[in-house]
Amino acid sequence: MKNFAIVIGAQKSATTTLYYWLRDNPNININRNIKELDFFSNDEKFEKGKNYYLTEYFDNAQNNLCYVDVSPQYSYELKSIERIAQFGENIKIIYIVRDPIERMMSAFSMLKRRGIETRTFEQAMEDEIKKFNQEGFSKDFSEKNYLYVSLYGHILDAYADYFSLNKIHVIKTSDIAIQAKKEYEMLCAFLKLDFESIPESVGEVFHKGGNIRYPFISNLYDYLKKAIPFRPKFARGIGYWIEQWNIQPKSTSENFNSSLLKELEAIFEIDKSKLNEYL
Repeated sequence: MKNFAIVIGAQKSATTTLYYWLRDNPNININRNIKELDFFSNDEKFEKGKNYYLTEYFDNAQNNLCYVDVSPQYSYELKSIERIAQFGENIKIIYIVRDPIERMMSAFSMLKRRGIETRTFEQAMEDEIKKFNQEGFSKDFSEKNYLYVSLYGHILDAYADYFSLNKIHVIKTSDIAIQAKKEYEMLCAFLKLDFESIPESVGEVFHKGGNIRYPFISNLYDYLKKAIPFRPKFARGIGYWIEQWNIQPKSTSENFNSSLLKELEAIFEIDKSKLNEYL
């Protein structure tokens, strides 16, 4: 292996965008069919060992290339960190971060669209703040845990216990939006990769967030999925593209209790001071 990179980031932070950027670079060995390998965070997969991981998910005929694993799970399943560190010496960490309140709104909207979340955003935030006030920074994560996975500075501190700062590269989602090509060039420089041209995917937005435009289309797809025995891979693929087509942009200035907003901002201000050490 030439070198190895792990891409992490909380849900709705543009990890899918980075996946497509890296997938289109010919100097990178990345799984072209599965974005999230979820190896180091999944006990069952991890117990199968290193050889399983490399042969199951990578093209080992290209072992001179940079291997890349894009798995958001590694940013909230913190048991992954030690496992990654023990995997090899040439591993680098790429962490993509987004404005935490914007990210929580976007993640909430996605889970709401998919029927996973039943609370209002305000109720969810009240629950998150209550839990935070009781426990402080915690390693108790779940799919509906919005606040903890947005504490980027604390999560980076956990990674810094195992990786030196020169092996950690932080990218801001906002920078991807305004200077995609520059961010791509800096990413390649961090990975010590050559590139002859910038892929067409650099600058595109993948896995957009927002509200459902036509609810009946989502309902129709859900009905067809139950009525017709689609192959799982096909169902996931077509479901993703239907969802993306059926989304309309949503303002991040959603109105909710101003005192609640101030409490969130105070929590994130403390974390921001930690995050700035890595930017």
